[in-house]
Amino acid sequence: MSDGDAGRAVEFVGPERVEVVPTEAPVPGPDEVVVDATVSAVSAGSELLAYRGELDPETVADEELPALDGDLSYPLRYGYAVVGSVTAVGDAIDPAWRGRTVFAFNPHETRFAAAPDALRPVPDGIDPETATLFANAETAVTLTLDAAPRIGERVAVFGEGVVGLLTTALLARSGAETVVAVEPKDRRRSLASEFGADAVVDPSRYGG
Repeated sequence: MSDGDAGRAVEFVGPERVEVVPTEAPVPGPDEVVVDATVSAVSAGSELLAYRGELDPETVADEELPALDGDLSYPLRYGYAVVGSVTAVGDAIDPAWRGRTVFAFNPHETRFAAAPDALRPVPDGIDPETATLFANAETAVTLTLDAAPRIGERVAVFGEGVVGLLTTALLARSGAETVVAVEPKDRRRSLASEFGADAVVDPSRYGG
């Protein structure tokens, strides 16, 4: 894309209604850059709730993230795991930013402007698809730090989705004596073992 190109965005317009809408060409302010998205990950959790109309429309999407500072009412542009390349920089930005691959907590759109401190440079050797997991990894790190497992303790992770698997991997490296993964799906239990779980449990075998 050239610097003057417009783009497109995914917009939730009502329960079970999603549209791809045109957006104006982003123009970076003096302290901003423009990012062309390469890949944007879809959350099977919060975005599914948005699709179904199960989010509180008066709730602020995320007070900590400039790109998600509105509420959750329709029409809603949502998403928070975009990886792309910096294609334009503002007058006050180091030109070295141009061409960098970055992660952004940003809704699904092909092009957007952002301040550099809202972006995370992607290290060399990490492909864009893998880099979209940064948001999930951040959550897993927070959970692990909050749990504060001690050396020799036994810990259990209930649910081995993306965040659960990443949390399992971190706990397996934390010094815990035993990490137990509790998950009803065979494939996820297998992955939990690969990610470092010492034992896996199928809760459906125990009723309830």
